[in-house]
Amino acid sequence: MPKHYIDKDVYTASIERLKIIFENFPKVYFSFSGGKDSSVMMHLAIKVAREMGCLPVHSLFVDLEGNYDTTLDHIKEIFDMPEVKGYWVALPIHLRNAVSQYKSQWIAWNPKERDKWIKPQPTHPSAIVDQDFFPFYRFGMEFEEFVVEFGEWFAQGEKTASVVAIRSDESLNRFRTIVNKKKVRFHNFGWTTKVSPNVYNMYPIYDWKTQDVWTAVGKFGWSYNKLYDLMYLQGRTLHKMRICQPYGDDQKQGLDLFHECEPETWSRVVNRVPGANMGSLYRGNPLLGNIKAV
Repeated sequence: MPKHYIDKDVYTASIERLKIIFENFPKVYFSFSGGKDSSVMMHLAIKVAREMGCLPVHSLFVDLEGNYDTTLDHIKEIFDMPEVKGYWVALPIHLRNAVSQYKSQWIAWNPKERDKWIKPQPTHPSAIVDQDFFPFYRFGMEFEEFVVEFGEWFAQGEKTASVVAIRSDESLNRFRTIVNKKKVRFHNFGWTTKVSPNVYNMYPIYDWKTQDVWTAVGKFGWSYNKLYDLMYLQGRTLHKMRICQPYGDDQKQGLDLFHECEPETWSRVVNRVPGANMGSLYRGNPLLGNIKAV
């Protein structure tokens, strides 16, 4: 499907989309990872919510244990803002591990492996570490399952917007998410997708490019994850700087950044995640794979 350009900059368009979201949805929350895209989205959301009297901005961060310390510093920075109501979830979640041929899955925050945890569970006021906090939670549930269930829990039967900072130029799958004609949309907006009975995913910055993200950070003086500065010093280009759980099929390409940017964190990662060191050494080798668990 071809792209159609209009006479409007992406900043203006994203502000308009956020206004549509706050005007039409009684409940709104924003997924936050600490990366550049979700950080920019949070700053945009705070601006619009303040102007529309919709504060605080509710935000979900699922802490999967294996984060950079620098990323956690930025999470605290955003969640400490009075305009933000954070949900810092650090519960045992079942995760994919693409860097081991022998153990293709692992459980973050598994209490049986507490002595191997990469770092202690968060103590921030927004932290949720009690396994009984959510009525829907089950030990070791899949990350994707948790996110959907959280949305319905947050909705409490009301129409809800789950706002996600994906950009269509990052991957073909994300582009397809936007242009998909078969999905259920909100008012036929391509940047919306119905994901459960009460929840729509919203993608207000889907048309931003990497250059747009950093231009906004510089122009408006917004806070950002200082890990990007370390990545720059390691010679990474703007398009190769990714902050995410680094053990997935695509994400493992950036696994080597751990020992380059935060060697102390890396030593704990190697002890915690099977195959992490091998994944760092052979991340580009097709031999590094495993049989999909059924």
